This record gives sequence, structure tokens and C-alpha cells, in this order.
Amino acid sequence: MSSYWSPSNKIPIQQKSISIPALNGTNHTPTQEVKFQIPETLEFFDPKNSYLEFDVKITPTYTASASNASNSTQPCLLTLDQDIGAQSLIRTLRIHDSNGVLLEEIDGYNTMVSVKYDYHNNDSLQGRRALTEGTGFYQPAVRGTNGNSRTHTNRYIESPYVNQSVATSETRHSATDYIDARIAMPIHGGIFQNDKIFPNGLVGGLQISFLLEDAYRVLRVPDGAMRFRRTTLNPIYGTRDGNNACSTTSVWASNATSDSFYISPENSMDEGSKLPFVVGEALGFTKVDAPTETLVVFKNASDVVVNPVIKKFEDSASGIKITLNVAVKPDVDIKPRYSSDDNAVNNYYAVFSKSNVQSAQGQAGSYTVKNATLVLQKIDVGGGYKEQMMRKMKEGGTITYDFLSATNYKYSQLSGDVVANISLPINNSRCKSILAIPTDATIYSQTQVLNASATYQIMTNGSTTQDFHLHSNRPGLEGISDNLTQYQFLYDGKLQPSRRVQTSRTSSKLSVSAQHLIELDKALSSAGITGHSLKCFNKNFVVGRSLSIGNGVYDGRNRDFSLQVEYGGTAPTKNKLWNNFVFHIRRLEISQNAVQVIL
Repeated sequence: MSSYWSPSNKIPIQQKSISIPALNGTNHTPTQEVKFQIPETLEFFDPKNSYLEFDVKITPTYTASASNASNSTQPCLLTLDQDIGAQSLIRTLRIHDSNGVLLEEIDGYNTMVSVKYDYHNNDSLQGRRALTEGTGFYQPAVRGTNGNSRTHTNRYIESPYVNQSVATSETRHSATDYIDARIAMPIHGGIFQNDKIFPNGLVGGLQISFLLEDAYRVLRVPDGAMRFRRTTLNPIYGTRDGNNACSTTSVWASNATSDSFYISPENSMDEGSKLPFVVGEALGFTKVDAPTETLVVFKNASDVVVNPVIKKFEDSASGIKITLNVAVKPDVDIKPRYSSDDNAVNNYYAVFSKSNVQSAQGQAGSYTVKNATLVLQKIDVGGGYKEQMMRKMKEGGTITYDFLSATNYKYSQLSGDVVANISLPINNSRCKSILAIPTDATIYSQTQVLNASATYQIMTNGSTTQDFHLHSNRPGLEGISDNLTQYQFLYDGKLQPSRRVQTSRTSSKLSVSAQHLIELDKALSSAGITGHSLKCFNKNFVVGRSLSIGNGVYDGRNRDFSLQVEYGGTAPTKNKLWNNFVFHIRRLEISQNAVQVIL
């Protein structure tokens, strides 16, 4: 029995930060690797409190012309993915020891982080990630007032990626308006999320590489500027001439020529700095009473179809005034929300960005990662402790280092497969849980991702829905239910759980399948992800299965392991890539002669 007065083997330690620059240059672009080498001389470090630090700059590419022809290229606001920020830039994480032994590899790293950040989330966590990792957060200053769902993916005021536009400026938005965003983010690998000190000197040092993601998978447009995300959040047409919105002269009549109009103060649009648009951006008008919305067609004085392009926007007593670079005329009457001749609440028009609508018009973009450094918390344990450790290893002892990691077993499924048996060749001896994420595998252009016009529809169209449109703008990073009706795992020679888990209500986009969420919550907990929030159960759909309880583990080797999914109702619409992350305890056995990885 231990006593308060008995001696222990605890030792005093010292800690300090060490910055290690990237091994292969200072600037990196999409699909390149960023490599780091932690030298053997840095004998011990605290992995969980270490982080990756760098600057990232978005580099849009569009023509310098200010033309508003229907096939011209126009600017718009760009940010990184606002759900996971700069974490979206990493596709694959690999860690080797000095001899090239692969200690850990996480393919689909950003997909795994998207699940963690969507479910392990609250206002405090989201705010902290916005400060250090470049994510979005809920901004009351631009909140919607028309009943749309609350979103943190509408951050454009004080954006870390672009300078705030000057409302009265007539200078066209360009690449020079984008700035370097400073990022300091944790590494969500098994080793770097472990709270145990890592014996780096005993493995001869580490080699770490981050494979960067394609640009089209990480760039986004704020929700308030998009037609296919939250239409009710968009700026709303107010009047044409600045008169009261209930006046008949406030209607922009069909074939009436004008080079300006005013925005309604709805959705917090009470000053020009709150507009989600930039000078030079092409605009579109859509009727909000989906699904029968009408797109307005504009023509110039020569009856040529053009898109209205912002010349400038400014504050006025009648609201935000948007001045166009040429006078245009619509093909239908554009009415405000309330007009004297029609009091239908939904008979009004929202304004959206048309800079990414047509394939010939879409704004291309990329990014550059600059001056990447790995900041490690070096631990000094003293010479006596190291000598004692080395003596024991020389006598044949080994050091074991356990950490919770994830292996991704991918499976491709065509949209025509209404029944699929997903084989999982699990080769892990101490499994904790499985998180199966059916991501959209459709090949999209950068334009289609930015405008979300052809991507998976999270919510169903209809006048009863709060957002009218809600399409995914994160293909490949989040799961889609896509009319999945039920699933069941098969292992140990029997079906698990004993009854099929129904998901039809969740897939209907109108309700919740409770058993699915219970299974998912258990799987998240076993994977070390505390489920603070389940509000993304349909936005980021995940099939989960816990393989152990508490500190228990499950040996998945040499077993016929599979996931059976069925689409018994409406046929699926998208090809899918299932990212099946098997969370498991991985062990490093460190001896005097070698490092052995036990999966």
C-alpha cells in the first residue's frame, strides 16, 4: 500500500518551444508535400501541445476586364472551407522514423477532421478555431432575419483571407485584395493527439509529410452570396429608385432601364460593409418562393443578354445603393417583399453572386502555403532519467508507446448500386470503432463546387423549408445520406447489431432516425470524439459502429468484416467513396536495435 511519505519516480522536467522549418522549401501549392524532419537530438517532446504554423494566401485567377458580358469572368469573395478552415488543406498525413518505418498514415485526413469538428463542436470551440485555424463562426452582425438556419459558414466581415471592401470604392476587386492568413493549428494524428511524451530520440527522429489538397476541394464562397445554399439569407431587393418599398415605383418594372437599385435592410443589410459582394462582381436575381423561383434575365440597351456588374455600392438614407457599370433592363417585374399591388410574402427577389454560375465564367483560384514551421514543445527530463532508460534498453528492455490512430479503408460505390456489401479488410488488433463516411465522389469543376449548383442537396426544396436551397459545398469532405434506408455490419460470423439500423427518416431530410444516432454517438465516443453536437447528423452523414466499451478493444484481424447498406426506397443520386475510418490503438515497441509497429 502506497504512502504519502514514500518516494516515487517522478522527476522534474523543463519545457520550451522549438520551431522546425519545412525541409523542402518555403512556398507550397496544391498537391505538393510539406515535409519536416525532427532531429534525433530533440529527444523528448509533448505531442499534444505541438502544432503546425504557416501563412496561407488565396490566389484567385480571373481576367482583369470589367466587362459584364454573359461569358466574362468576374470576381467574388473566396475563403477556405469555413467548417474546418486550414485543416482542409491536408489530404494525407504520414509519419516515418529515421529508418523509413511507417509509424502512422491517415489518408483522407481532412475528411476525418470534418467529422471531428462537426460533432465535437460548440460556440467556444468554433470561436477558438476561427481565431487560430481560419474557420468561420456565427456573426450576429450579418445574421439572417427571414428564418434561415443558423450558420457559421457566412464569415466575410473581418475575414482572415481578404481585406474588407471599401463601400464607396470603385476599384474592381482583384488578387491584390487577398492577404496572408496566419494559421496555428493542431495536428489530428494519433501521435500528435497523444498526451504522453514522445521519445523522439529513441526512434532516431521523425520524418513528417503533409500532402496538400486540390484547390477546388478547399475554396468556398460565403453562404450569403450563394443561390443554392441559403436563399433566404441573401441580400433582398428593396427598391429601384429609393422610394418606400410599398410604393409602386419601387418595383423594377419589366424592360425598365436602370443602372442602380437599393437593397432592403433585411438580413442585417443596413450598411454597405455588410454586403457579401465585391466591386466587379456579377449579380443575379432569383425569386425566393422555391421551388418555382424565377431567374431574371437582363439585357443592355442593345438587347444583348448581360449580367449586372457592381460598379460601386454605398450607404444612403434609402438603404444600400448598388450602382452598376452599365444600365440594364429585366425581363420580368422585380418586386420587393411588400408592394402595393401584391402582398404575397414570398413574392420577392433575392440577390446572389453570378460570378460562378457558368463554366466559362467561373472564377478559378488556388492557394499557397508559406513559411510552414512545426512548433514542438521540447521536454528536458534530465540526464539521470535518460541514462537509466538507456541502461534498461541495453539489458534487453523495450519501451512501448500506445496511441489512438485511424486507418482508412476506402470503398467505391456507383449511384446505381441499390445494395452494396462493403468489405473491410481490417488488419488492426486493437480496434475501438468504425466511422464510415459516404462522401460524394462525383467529379466537379471548381465552378460547380463554388456555386454548389450540381452538388448533393442536403435539404429538400419547398416553401416549408427554412433555407429553400441547401446544397453541399464540401464534396469529398462530408458524408451524404443519399436515400440510404438501412445498414448492418457483419463480423464474428453474425450480423451486428442483431437488427438492421434504419436510416430512412434521416435520408428523407425531413425527420430523424433515432437508432442511427444512438449507434453514431457510441462510435464517436469510442473513437475519442466527444459528441458535443449532433446537429450535423444529416449535413455530414456518418455510419458508426462501436467495437468496444470503455477501455476495451476488439481484435479485427483474420475476420470477414463487412458493412451492408441498402437503398430500398428512392434510388441514390451520387457516386460515393466510402471512407471507412477504423479507430484503433497502435503500439510502438522501441528496443535498442529497432522500432516495431504493432497495428
